[in-house]
Amino acid sequence: MLTREELYQFTGSQYIYQYIGFKFTDGVKYLAEKGGAFWFLDIISSYQIELKNVDFQIWGLKINKNKSGTITCTDLNEKRLIKQKIEYTDFPLDTIKLYLINGVLILTSEY
Repeated sequence: MLTREELYQFTGSQYIYQYIGFKFTDGVKYLAEKGGAFWFLDIISSYQIELKNVDFQIWGLKINKNKSGTITCTDLNEKRLIKQKIEYTDFPLDTIKLYLINGVLILTSEY
């Protein structure tokens, strides 16, 4: 099971991986594999044409007690750009925040 402490170990990345619409780091790869969260990357990817002029995107996922959730994206000025409801997820953390900076998705600890 994925823990927040495991994610804190990522402070940089040896490799950059190509995805649809962006690239991502070792930490994001670990999050997606261990947390079963490639679906989260798919959702982020699906908005990249719409957000192509936003160089710094802050993506958040918040899970409720009933396992529903909300995905949000804001810019650096905290202006909400995206809000999407998720009916159900088994993602193991209650919240996660990722940064998409100039086309590379990273964990906050990798910033």
